[in-house]
Amino acid sequence: MFKSKNDLVVIMTVMDTDALRISLTQLHRLKRNFTLVIYNDNPNQKVERRTVRRMGWNCALYIINSDKNYGEFESRIHAIKSIRNLNIRGNWFLFVDQDDVLLDADLPNVSDNIFAIVQNATILSDNITEIFKINPSWVGGCEYGKNGPRFEITGTIIRRNVLDEFANFITDISQKLYRDLRHTRYRVPVGVVLWLALKSFMQVRYPEMSPIYMNRTNYVAIKMGHAAVKYGRRTPNGANANAAISETIKRFLKTVNASAKVVAQ
Repeated sequence: MFKSKNDLVVIMTVMDTDALRISLTQLHRLKRNFTLVIYNDNPNQKVERRTVRRMGWNCALYIINSDKNYGEFESRIHAIKSIRNLNIRGNWFLFVDQDDVLLDADLPNVSDNIFAIVQNATILSDNITEIFKINPSWVGGCEYGKNGPRFEITGTIIRRNVLDEFANFITDISQKLYRDLRHTRYRVPVGVVLWLALKSFMQVRYPEMSPIYMNRTNYVAIKMGHAAVKYGRRTPNGANANAAISETIKRFLKTVNASAKVVAQ
């Protein structure tokens, strides 16, 4: 149950504005009064309010059209900072990708030492026609795709004050992190990396806080093999690729952990 109607802010990061037809058209079916923030990372295409309204969203709405393409990683950090600068209310954040679907926006009451609420996601990676079968009944599970816990920054409800501090921290050490990420030709799963980085940061800075897992499905992730086109890097293919990606993530998290310890001293 919501503590207030403005307690949750759903942040939708956008690069391909046409993909909004997948994610936006589902939101009005949630019958939940939250604030939607669309962060458009494509300076060549502007997202307009009337377009969003025509797709069915009629509650609180903010649209941020970036004048620069920051990329999958940095755009999320800029979205957090933009929300802060605009004084948008809300104590919890939830990231949604442009071509994924949010099934449920319930915000359960949890204790103060919980910094994130992890739930399940269904991953569609084979038949694109399954997208058209998405409906609220998927909250109880799905027979169409692979279903399981969503250990990513997208689809996870996270305390706003935690993400605010994390965004500042990531900005301060950004040059070190980009050095870690850019050396590989393979596409590192940014959503996973950001979640792992947040956990590492919290374990150092606030070890008394933890995430909580709730066994319910709130997210559908569309993975149709277009990552090379969408992100400009190769997807994992074989042991060599997986080893390279794993090494990149380890290096990234080592930098986060060491930097968090320095700040904590």
